[in-house]
Order: sequence, then structure tokens, then C-alpha cells
Amino acid sequence: MNRRQTTKLVALATFFLTAGLSADEILLKLEKSTDLQNWEVVPVTPEFINERGQLRLEAHGSSEAYRLVIRDRPQHDQFGVNFVYFTSFQAGSFTEIDDLELEDINSGKVVIADDFSTRVSSRWTFKHVRDINDTSALIDTNSSLTRIAGALQLECVGYLQNGSGGYDSASTALLNMQLPSNFSLRFRAKRNQWPGHFNITFAPNAEAVITTHNVVPNFYAYYLHWEGSVFGRTIKFNNDEMILVRGHQNNLSTGTNEWHNFEVRKEGSIVQVFVNGTLRHSDNLSHFNYSLIED
Repeated sequence: MNRRQTTKLVALATFFLTAGLSADEILLKLEKSTDLQNWEVVPVTPEFINERGQLRLEAHGSSEAYRLVIRDRPQHDQFGVNFVYFTSFQAGSFTEIDDLELEDINSGKVVIADDFSTRVSSRWTFKHVRDINDTSALIDTNSSLTRIAGALQLECVGYLQNGSGGYDSASTALLNMQLPSNFSLRFRAKRNQWPGHFNITFAPNAEAVITTHNVVPNFYAYYLHWEGSVFGRTIKFNNDEMILVRGHQNNLSTGTNEWHNFEVRKEGSIVQVFVNGTLRHSDNLSHFNYSLIED
């Protein structure tokens, strides 16, 4: 197959992708529409997608063999748990995350294992806002305060200075991948000082995370909060609004050497939160009303 034929095939597949067809449907149409000799068309399962749930197409090959990879759009989770992001905010808060693993419980496969020794540019989207109360403030996606340097580091303005120069600043890291429907998210984290906050938020969409000045978007599925040396306040979506499940319950030490192990495990509607190997929370999620976030 020459370059012109290759270009035609990729363009045709791209057209089918934008028309909203699945990988299997595209394969059938390509078989009817063009010569697939020397081509292997591979539908890739959703856990490998890395672009916020968007369709993606890749073509690889030589004059002897070609490979067309078609990535399907993952289905929305009925409970709104599609994406996860981490936020450190206020009073110079500085949180570090390391040794993150994401396991697809259905397949038993670890789909992400990140020790943050190197930066994988496509894996994370960063955001820093100097003042979350100022809607005209710059949303900086390339701030030196949000970085990978041996760990995922989310630093706010005025670390160890009680937020001097930007008390209400916030730093966020969004994982650019739709979560499996059932998963175990494991990582260790520390808060390098007592003042400030750290959130773990599970959201139905990714765009609102990056485009809003708020620490959390208007609607999300599940939220965990660590303030000072207490952890455990949780909020979940229920009946078209966010409700407080519980207040802070658990003491966690803070400091530059005070690492803690976390696991958030979701199976169906049940979310369990383990801290240092102990089950701290178990909650039943509500169905998410996607009309609240649709244009």
C-alpha cells in the first residue's frame, strides 16, 4: 500500500470516528470501503485512552505492514466517577503524591503505575490559580508550582509563610484518563505543612476541572478532604445536589517526612477509602444526573 492509499485509509477512518462510530463499526465500514491488505485494525479497550475520554486514532507501519489503532470513547460511569484530580490549596499548602497505581478491578490489570521519576507529558494536566476568588485571575497550566520532581508536587503561593502573597491560591493535577468502571486507586501522600487543604475529587467530566477558578467544579461525584491534620470529610452527589456525608474524623500527621498510604476502591456504587491499610469510609454513590453538565 503506497502513501496515498495509506493517507486515504486514515482519513476515511478519521471520518468514521468523528461520525461517532465504534471501533467495530469502523472496521466493518473500512472492509467495505477500501483495501485492507497488509493492515491490522485494532480496537483498543477504553482503559488505554489518555485524552479525557476523546476518540483517538493512530497509524503505524512500513511498506510491508500497517497497524491502525482505533480507540473507542469510554462509556460514562452511571455514578459520575469518570476522572480524578488532586488539589492543594490555601495558606501555602504543599502536597506531594508518589507511587500512584490505578488498577482495573474487572481485568485485574494495573493500567497506570507512576513513581514520578520522569514526567509523562500526556498523563497529567496541571492548573494553578493565584486567587480562587478572583474570576479574572489567570488559570496557569504551566506554573512552576505544579510539577513532577521525584513526586507529583502541588505547591501553593507562600509555602511556610501562611500563604503570603497569595493566600487563596490553588494547585491542581488532573489525570488525563477516564477511570475504569471498577477500580482501585492507590498512592501515598504527605502534606508538608499543617496549614492549608488537600482534596481528592472524582468528577463526571474533565473540562470543568481545568476551566473553572473554583477548587472543585459545580458538580462532582465524590470528594475527600484533608485539612490541617484531620482527614475524612466527604461529600457526594445525591438528588441533584452535593451533600455532606461526614465531617472530619481521622487525625493524620503532617510534615516533610510524614507519608500516608491511601487507597480509593470503587466497585459498582460502593466506594471504600483506606488510609494506612485501615478502612476509614464506605459510601454508596448515587446515580449522576448528566443533564446538569451538558450544554
